Amino acid sequence: APLRALRRALSRLAAARPADPPARAPAPARTARPPRRRAAPHCDVQVRDEEGLAAAYRGPGPDLGSLLAPGRVTLHARGGAELLAAEGVPFLLLRDLAALGARIVDAVRSRERHLSTALALPGRARSLPLELDLRRATLAAGGRAPVHLDPLALAEALLAAAVDFCGVTVARHPWQAQNGYLAELRRSAGAALAHLRERAAGDQPSPPRPGVRRPATPRPPRRPLGPGRLRRLSWLRSWEAEAGAPAGEGLFRAGELLVAAGRTAVLGLEPRGGALRWRAAGVEGAALEGRALLVADGARLSRLDLATGAARWVRPLPAPDAARLRTARLRGGPLLVAGGGRITALDPAGGAVLWRFEPPGASVLEPSPFGALCAVAADTGLLYGLDAAGRVAWRLLLPGPPAAAPAPWGALCAVACALPTGGALLALDPATGQRRWEAPLDFAPAGAPLPFAGRLAVPGTVAGDPVVAAVDPGGGVAWTSAPPLGRGAPALAGAGPLLLVQGGPGSCAGLERDGAVRWTSRAPILAPPPGLGPRLARGVAVVGGDPVTALDPGSGARLGEARLPPPARLLLGAELELWAMAADGLVAAARLSGRLGVL
Repeated sequence: APLRALRRALSRLAAARPADPPARAPAPARTARPPRRRAAPHCDVQVRDEEGLAAAYRGPGPDLGSLLAPGRVTLHARGGAELLAAEGVPFLLLRDLAALGARIVDAVRSRERHLSTALALPGRARSLPLELDLRRATLAAGGRAPVHLDPLALAEALLAAAVDFCGVTVARHPWQAQNGYLAELRRSAGAALAHLRERAAGDQPSPPRPGVRRPATPRPPRRPLGPGRLRRLSWLRSWEAEAGAPAGEGLFRAGELLVAAGRTAVLGLEPRGGALRWRAAGVEGAALEGRALLVADGARLSRLDLATGAARWVRPLPAPDAARLRTARLRGGPLLVAGGGRITALDPAGGAVLWRFEPPGASVLEPSPFGALCAVAADTGLLYGLDAAGRVAWRLLLPGPPAAAPAPWGALCAVACALPTGGALLALDPATGQRRWEAPLDFAPAGAPLPFAGRLAVPGTVAGDPVVAAVDPGGGVAWTSAPPLGRGAPALAGAGPLLLVQGGPGSCAGLERDGAVRWTSRAPILAPPPGLGPRLARGVAVVGGDPVTALDPGSGARLGEARLPPPARLLLGAELELWAMAADGLVAAARLSGRLGVL
């Protein structure tokens, strides 16, 4: 009896269920964008999906088979003339054409002359050759005669066709929004198209903004150690500690605290005696931020209190690479963390995400704070001015990808850019984004420009050899010098009227304001790592390597040596104390034990 009752209930339920809706007939083939006369090139896309492949997809996840309906892609010139027509699978054709559009943008930015590719067609070994002459602005497709066509207009047409195809497919079949293949094409083509249109729009300055000012940069103490001329210095090794391989900058001085951040541990130490104040777990990246230390460990970002080493807050890491933690702090505003082509603004007090900035097409961003505004240089060749709310105050087109983060110079902001045949130095007003001048360079810049003696020094290389140029406040290149310091990008330091230039092997040169070489020094036994430039304090220059060497900046005379582990990181104190962190994580300190001078 219970079984019969259950059957009767199921029968009543089946009878009450509404009938399945009839199968939907395949949509008739039509173009994704209606053909019409335009003032620019455009693509028409036809899809013949009689089998209902796209409608059969129910997700989630990538499914290429549902996108393989046949069709046709046609490229039209201005006025509607047909430039090329390709029969095949529109999704695959548009994926290749969108990649070509992105390549065209990169080639135009790099000032290439020629670009060639082949569009794969159905069938064995079938393809459609495409030849682009970027200087003459012509396109030859499939052996046809070259046709005059603006390369950037062609790139825009190809990228827009891919974006439109994805949008129409999702509009007709909403499940396709979960298809990873379609989503990736829409994302990549959309980013390249947005970047192209940003470049086409050119500079977009703004009215002057309040609160934009030159960031404060610490100056080394210049008071001499004593009367007379220094002849000899000696150091005594005072203490050691172990922290593991350096994490990010690795070694920081914050008032009466020395912080060593390594892969094994993060140590808060007494600078003079090396006494341990606190210890935290090892990290992959670290950056000093005011009275706190930002540390990245795996997928977490923490803000440590420098007084105790305790974490004030912990949150997911907004950047994909913990080892390259780049931060900036706006005056009275958020904390900015750059990484993976994105800038994330965090609340310094609690770590909450306030906003994100992701410029299209960028993979590396270099932020530099200017008071209430941050200048952000993108590897796409664009410079953005961001305010504390994440709004783009101004945008400026750089002559090429930046070689380093923007640098302050008086009331201006300077950016060194790399070009296919050299480089350029661009100066702008950070309050408005107005460009002031652009100085051409005969070499590829290899670092941030450095102010010295009223000029701006730009480091770089030519065929691997170090080169330095000095630029006047008006944008004129005063001189270019190639001191004989061995191969490798030079590291710079300003020493009053002199410019200290350190080559890759560790040898140094002192350059006059007019570019003349006043002195050179020999290299240490073991060269310092790249980027570890000279440190200056109290009229003494300290050069890394093995041994750590002290030089007289005015004459290049060797004043002494400090027996420390070969430093991967090096700090110089106001009393000529030395703190070094080796690549293996050994932290050591040396204090000045004696000096000899001539009155």
